[in-house]
Amino acid sequence: MKIHRRNHRHSRLILPSLVMRELLQSTRPRSGVKDQGLSLIELLVALIISLVLIHAMAHIMVSEVQLTQSFEEHSNIKDSTIRVAAMMQKEISYASDLSVPASDPTSCGLNDPLVITGPRKMWTIVYGFAAQNPPSGWVGPMTLYRCGPAYDTNGNLNTASGQSVKSVVLDKLAKASPWDTVINSGDLANLSNSLSRGIKVQFNMTSLRGELKPYVFGARSAINPLYAFGDQVANGSTYLTTAPSACDDGSATSGSTNILNNICYQTVTNHQIIYNNTNQSEIDKRQHFYIAPNPGTLTVVGSPLFEDIVYLPNLQIAYTIQSTASSSAQCTRASCYVMSGINEKVYMQNINYLVFPDAQIGI
Repeated sequence: MKIHRRNHRHSRLILPSLVMRELLQSTRPRSGVKDQGLSLIELLVALIISLVLIHAMAHIMVSEVQLTQSFEEHSNIKDSTIRVAAMMQKEISYASDLSVPASDPTSCGLNDPLVITGPRKMWTIVYGFAAQNPPSGWVGPMTLYRCGPAYDTNGNLNTASGQSVKSVVLDKLAKASPWDTVINSGDLANLSNSLSRGIKVQFNMTSLRGELKPYVFGARSAINPLYAFGDQVANGSTYLTTAPSACDDGSATSGSTNILNNICYQTVTNHQIIYNNTNQSEIDKRQHFYIAPNPGTLTVVGSPLFEDIVYLPNLQIAYTIQSTASSSAQCTRASCYVMSGINEKVYMQNINYLVFPDAQIGI
């Protein structure tokens, strides 16, 4: 019994040591067996997966770059069209007439022209396309030109020099149909059928990828219709560049040393009235005096035999209107004085109406 108990204790001590020895031997590399790495197939699979990931990332990056370029191009096109549209809207708002003739009536020589004529034909601006298009340095396929007086540093048209500047104002217009212009008359048939008051313009822009991007805007002349009507009488307003030495009434242009500073033109209209139950003819006689920009000091004397109308070149807000230069009393037919700055002082007698580009005043 003692011997049996002693053997049992010895077996319990040997078993754990055998297990530990086996575990240690299993973790050691066996002699004659080398470490195995990735197989060729595993390398090819890893390479293919890497290429797919790289291609996907490259496609995303290219798409991002193209999207950014497209956005920047669209933004640049929009900014350019907005700038040109704003300039045209401003010029059209001061126009007395708009036209889209078959050919350019000026020396600018532009095709598909839009002609904007200022009050009393003091200036003319033409938008259109040159025969050689696009010019060097521009993308095209078509570029829009502006030909007319340049702007001064204050943002006003420089009409004093009498020179027209021809320059590109808009690029990347479509080749086949670069723009569309539709003029509206403005329901002024009672004044003159030739008056054109509003216009719709569509720029057909193109992107670098050939995509058509139309931009549409409207513009309208804000000039007083009566003021514009004065520009339309006498079939072309020949009095705007030449004038008679005097109206039929000899006192109509007294006080003017330069006839071009004080243009006078007469209109006579016959119409039928009923007086004492009898049809009779009545004759409306009017004298139109056109004051040039910055004329200096003038005296305009109308005739009691006519309805005398004075057309002033600036907006009403630009003028001080009173009875005399030294009196702030209300302007009357017997004596009226208007002043705008130091270069426009006009003394008037026997005048019925003052007509401004934006308003009219009966005296």
